[in-house]
Amino acid sequence: MDFYYDDFARRETEKRALKRTALASGLAIFIFFALSIFGTPFLEYFANLCKNGLVSFESREIVDQLFGMLEYLLPLLIAFLSFFPLTKIPFRVAVPFRHVSPPVFFSGVFVGLGTSVVGILLASFLLTGFQMLGLSYNVPEQSVPQSAVGILLYLVSTAVLPAFFEEIVFRGILMQSLRRFGDAFAIVTSAIVFVAFHGNFAQLPNPLLLGMMIGLFVVKTGSLWVGIAIHFANNFILTAVELLLPSDMPDFAHELVLLSVLLLYLVLALIGFLILRARDFRLFTLYPSDSPLTSGQKCAAFFLQPVCLAALCLMFLFSFVFFL
Repeated sequence: MDFYYDDFARRETEKRALKRTALASGLAIFIFFALSIFGTPFLEYFANLCKNGLVSFESREIVDQLFGMLEYLLPLLIAFLSFFPLTKIPFRVAVPFRHVSPPVFFSGVFVGLGTSVVGILLASFLLTGFQMLGLSYNVPEQSVPQSAVGILLYLVSTAVLPAFFEEIVFRGILMQSLRRFGDAFAIVTSAIVFVAFHGNFAQLPNPLLLGMMIGLFVVKTGSLWVGIAIHFANNFILTAVELLLPSDMPDFAHELVLLSVLLLYLVLALIGFLILRARDFRLFTLYPSDSPLTSGQKCAAFFLQPVCLAALCLMFLFSFVFFL
């Protein structure tokens, strides 16, 4: 009788802990969403004030890029710093930065790039399906700066900052707080929240697959460095290619260049897998969870927590605006 009572008590304790983590995640998403919506007009107002006294086009571009970084960083950091008081996870546990051997590090980057190819192809199939149904998914494009300093800052805002801070938030703070419930659950759950954060339904397969692959490498290496490098390389290469291609390039030539980049990704991924195999690095082998909860019970406790459920629904619904 004591055994069944202890097992029941353990399950209930774990459910409460999961719901508390889900509550923290939901609140962080709501804070991020609110700051992004209501804080942006204030930052744009101050950006315009700063540009009023500027004459050169380059200076105005620099101001735009710097304030664009603030619009991205401030909501993200404020939202997920609020995560700590509820989960009580130590910072050193939430943000692991262990040393990773160079062969594993670079192999991880190569495999991550190859994973993004699969995600991009699945996303293109999804878009084709939308078009066959008569649906048009239109995501507003970012304006690309023309000055050298503006382009440099643009690369920082699209490749450096997302790679560093999003990995700290999603594969660090969020995923590490969920690992006590099982590594596989933590990897998949953090990837789903990562997808919701991006708010681009048409690109759903890419951040989902890439998020899970990055999560695997972070768990297996005990370090965020590989995840940051994968995220950076993926964003930087695609952004750099788009910047370098002439705007008047024919569509077929543009597609050919992008296809060549994706083929290079696949070749690098194969090399990465061969190196990992030679080093007996078992990427897809995770320690079994000692959690008393089933996978379904964990998902229900996390995703059906009211605040978390409402926050995720809000983010996904927001992505449907682009169908209008």
